[in-house]
Amino acid sequence: MIKTYVILLSTEYDREKVTAYFDTLANQITTWFFALPYSLYVKSELGAVEISEIIQLKFGTEKKHLVVEITNNYWGRQDKVVWEKFPPTTNTPKKITK
Repeated sequence: MIKTYVILLSTEYDREKVTAYFDTLANQITTWFFALPYSLYVKSELGAVEISEIIQLKFGTEKKHLVVEITNNYWGRQDKVVWEKFPPTTNTPKKITK
């Protein structure tokens, strides 16, 4: 089953090098995209631990990162094209009042 993850990268990472590396892993990383600095969204059948290990194998264990599966409990501001790549949410929008 393909799952969606957000990967938060410390500023020590060069995101372009990470995405170039993910491009070589087409059999493990189905797709990736980004919309925020120092983060990536990834679709993969791998688990969070496996994705983290792949990052560490290439870039070492000194740099910090966090891999989190996005399920159905999320909310925030993104472009529509980004939301379309996420699993459906169970949250209902509420009007924000000041």
